[in-house]
Amino acid sequence: MKKSALLALAGTTMALATAAQAQVYSSAVAVPLNDLVQATGTIAVAGGPASITDLNVILRVAHTWDSDVDVALVGPGDAKSIILTTDNGGTLDNYSTTRFDDLAVASITTGAAPFNGNFKPHGLAGTYDGALPGGAIAQDTFAGFNGDDSNGTWTIYGIDDEAGIVGNITYWSLEFNGSVDPEGPTPLGAPTNPIITASAATPNNGLAGSVTLLTANVLPGTFPTSTGLTVSADLTAIGGLASQAFVDDGSNGDLTAGDGIYSFSATIGAVAGGAKVLPVSVSDAQARTASANINYFVSAAPGVFTDLGTVTCTGINQTFNIAAGEVKWFKLTMPAIIDAPNYFADFWTNSTGTLADTEIGLYDASGAIVDFDDDSGNGAKSMLTFGDTVNFRTNVDGFDFDLDGFNGTLAGGTYWLAVGAFNTTYLTGWQATSTSAAVGSVDLRANISDPSCLTAPTNPTGVGSGGIAGECGGNVLTTVTVTPGINPASTGITVSLDTTALGGGSVAMVDNGTNGDVTSGDNIFSATVAVGGGADAVFALPFTVSDAEARSSGGSLNVTRSASEIGDLPATAKKYYGLSGSTITGTIGGNTDVDMFAICISDTANFEAGVNNGGAAFDTQLFLFNADGTGAAMNDDEPDLAGTLQSHLMLNNSLQAIPDPIVLASGGLYYLAISPYNRDPITSGVATDTIWANTGGAANSFDETWAPNGVTPAAPVAGWTGTALNTGGAFTITMVGGTTVCPADLSGGTAGVPDCAVDINDLLFFLGAFEAGNADIDNGSGNGVTDCATDINDLLFFLVRFEAGC
Repeated sequence: MKKSALLALAGTTMALATAAQAQVYSSAVAVPLNDLVQATGTIAVAGGPASITDLNVILRVAHTWDSDVDVALVGPGDAKSIILTTDNGGTLDNYSTTRFDDLAVASITTGAAPFNGNFKPHGLAGTYDGALPGGAIAQDTFAGFNGDDSNGTWTIYGIDDEAGIVGNITYWSLEFNGSVDPEGPTPLGAPTNPIITASAATPNNGLAGSVTLLTANVLPGTFPTSTGLTVSADLTAIGGLASQAFVDDGSNGDLTAGDGIYSFSATIGAVAGGAKVLPVSVSDAQARTASANINYFVSAAPGVFTDLGTVTCTGINQTFNIAAGEVKWFKLTMPAIIDAPNYFADFWTNSTGTLADTEIGLYDASGAIVDFDDDSGNGAKSMLTFGDTVNFRTNVDGFDFDLDGFNGTLAGGTYWLAVGAFNTTYLTGWQATSTSAAVGSVDLRANISDPSCLTAPTNPTGVGSGGIAGECGGNVLTTVTVTPGINPASTGITVSLDTTALGGGSVAMVDNGTNGDVTSGDNIFSATVAVGGGADAVFALPFTVSDAEARSSGGSLNVTRSASEIGDLPATAKKYYGLSGSTITGTIGGNTDVDMFAICISDTANFEAGVNNGGAAFDTQLFLFNADGTGAAMNDDEPDLAGTLQSHLMLNNSLQAIPDPIVLASGGLYYLAISPYNRDPITSGVATDTIWANTGGAANSFDETWAPNGVTPAAPVAGWTGTALNTGGAFTITMVGGTTVCPADLSGGTAGVPDCAVDINDLLFFLGAFEAGNADIDNGSGNGVTDCATDINDLLFFLVRFEAGC
């Protein structure tokens, strides 16, 4: 007998999805339980679910000795079987109203006759004493039938496995896919639909072309638990598909696979601005559904506004009427307003307007709120004030206090000013809405100013910076950083450098990315000058900055020649240091000076280099670079001595808080650099292209040796950035497992680049350099002290070192 799919249970009417999806089939034809004789009963299911998602069995048995009862169920085509109960209940009587359900808490094996309630089936743990079809695959739970077609003949098998007492199966039924047989006990719970507990767009507003993450938090339905959950949304309101699938697999913006949060990363199409409602729905394989909405606001600049154009060095006075619920919009372009004298932008509604209580809001070009105000002006009038916080503007309109920049600063660019009556709400995306019934006139005022508004023009000016050459001279990069003149702004700026002190003449400095200039058009003018060899000296080089407006100013920069100067990149690093050894001494000559040395590492596992234990009186940093200039390791503060600011670079030291030892690829040529803190290596002309982070190692600890961890950690060093917090001084570096380069190691096959080996390449390179007069390695002392001259002393010194192999 087929029962209705609309059942009344516990006073609640439960409507199942469709008759073909959730049905009850039952039989009241008695199945005898005779002594040691098997009997069967059948239910023919037609029009039932094509795919089982949940199966329960209701059973009634009349028997006065329950432990004699064995009952099993076999599905259509004798394909699968499951033991419902065997030998349970002891000497007690009957199965009065029993449901076999995988979701039950207790097993039938732990229940007590007459088993009135819900129980898990006996399953594979039971032994049926009759004969089930040989091809039927035994199942442990009803879940083994999930996915099967319910249609066909279902057979219940029963037997009394002891002599003496007999009985009958008086009733049995099949509950499919959440259906409930009212002849059974109270079910475990009424079916529930899956629900969307939360839905959102993050961010919930944006311009056309922006991206938002749409999410729906789904709670599965119960009795049975939802399977095959799918989530989709209608995104046509934002230019998307009418049925867009969401995922919970960790892709397409979904953060965590399988957490019940379904997601889709959506790009906003070319749609009209305004509030959008995105319907989202969830459904499961049990044909249960639920829906919700996601709210999104497509930002779009106001369509009706007054364009004030570019505003600077002048005031604004706009008088207009406000209707009930109206917001007026104004667009303007302004210079940068910073917290400095003569930079300010002040907006206010003047008392001359008849609208008593106003509100104003300022938006940037992307529709983001800059700030808004209600009552900072006169009475209930409004005021926004940006920029100069020291030089208060004239008290305007009887304000209780002067305009003083308390709203902060503004970048230069386009802005939108919205004006309405109280109460006006300002939200991101040009969302300004008024609920006010008030009407009246508004007198909007503004004063906007930067230094170009001053009446007196200013000359272009420059700040010069020189460099340091060694005692033998060389090329030095000089720069002049120019501040253009104003009122009017400088055009056609030129900078000339007088190099007479160096034996030259007037040199035109450039800002075009050539001749050593790093960045074209940044108003930093550069020139490379040649410095001859000689004694330590400081050369003052005058410069002149001029513009096309016939204004100019002068200044001077210094170029230094110093015997202690050492290069800061592999190409200019000191390639050997007198006689090779494990100690390096030198002097850091200022807060931008860095010294780099070529060294040879023999013990890669235990290499150390340190200025600890009195090696320097200033805060140091040590950097180790590979032969190609890429970073290998660095240390800021000594790891073994608490409180010291001296450096001790150790590759494999158990006292350091590093996750793993730093392993060098092989022994041979490396470059060791020392700098004052906070002077750090970079890989380009951009200061943020760092090899090492400026915050320390993995635990932000400065007393570690750590591998490259900056923005561009794998690129070779190209320069240095940062102004040190100290001016340097003398230093001594002591190495373990490494030495300075042998003075006879001049070339490893690449001209002028040592390879930590003395061979024919070095001899050939030296002889070529000697013949060219460029082989200064000793002054006759035999200690590797240079004298800026190439003579017999250099030849003899090289031959001795070459023959010794060091």
